[in-house]
Amino acid sequence: MRAPPGMLAAAEARLDAVLNAPTTGPSRHAQVVDLARQRVHEHERPEYHEHSAYTKAVATADVATDVTADVLGEFEAVVSDFLPDRQGERFAPHAFDAALATIRKNGTACPVLFGHRQDTVSSVLGMVPADGWSITRDGLVARGWIDTSDSVGAKVYKMLKSGSLLWSIGFGIRAGSKGRRGADGAVVIDHVDELLELSVVAIPANSRTRTVGMKADRPAPTASELREREIRLGLGNALDDLERSRRMVIPTMDELAAREEALGALPFVERLLSRRAPLPRCRS
Repeated sequence: MRAPPGMLAAAEARLDAVLNAPTTGPSRHAQVVDLARQRVHEHERPEYHEHSAYTKAVATADVATDVTADVLGEFEAVVSDFLPDRQGERFAPHAFDAALATIRKNGTACPVLFGHRQDTVSSVLGMVPADGWSITRDGLVARGWIDTSDSVGAKVYKMLKSGSLLWSIGFGIRAGSKGRRGADGAVVIDHVDELLELSVVAIPANSRTRTVGMKADRPAPTASELREREIRLGLGNALDDLERSRRMVIPTMDELAAREEALGALPFVERLLSRRAPLPRCRS
């Protein structure tokens, strides 16, 4: 595709007029600055931010009951059972009853630590709420969350999900209280006075602890679910508008090649490029 000779002559004449004309009015630098400011102001117009209310509303809606797993990584885990551990100890089936009753009565949250450490705030990963404990046939089950908004919490959460890290409980029993010897030869702990903390560890005393559920396992919401939330939040057709706005037409390679050939055929392009200011030097 080549431009006709008359068009080339007219373009050259206009280019000469622009390049050789005396400077009047604002300098070219000032014109470039003004143009940049116009572009900034255009992007400050309301239509460029029509989806900000939707984004903010979706991000903050139902925070108390529907926190995303990207911030609070919820988990469910079997953190102890009633079989002997590596130290030859085991808990009786009702050993935790009194401790759990106290936690529920007082509404006490239990911290989730890393490696039973209590000396730094960075070792506090999350918590188990007062109603997050239960006893099942498998053992003592905890449901809580880990703060995954920082790199440490995110890494721990990912390793728990993969099974690379396990669980261990910190508990207290009455001073002088001794466990009894069971028929299997293990020391049986009949009564736990306090559940003090839950820890994420690499090598627990009880190797059967495991993570059984993660909130991140939930599938992403479908388009229909997002539209239901959109309607509930009174945002009109923001989702459809957002989808339309992110579509763009990308030229094919043949179209790009045709444009390049057409531009290269114009003689004033080379002249314009030759008048560009030299690149500034940088110190290394």
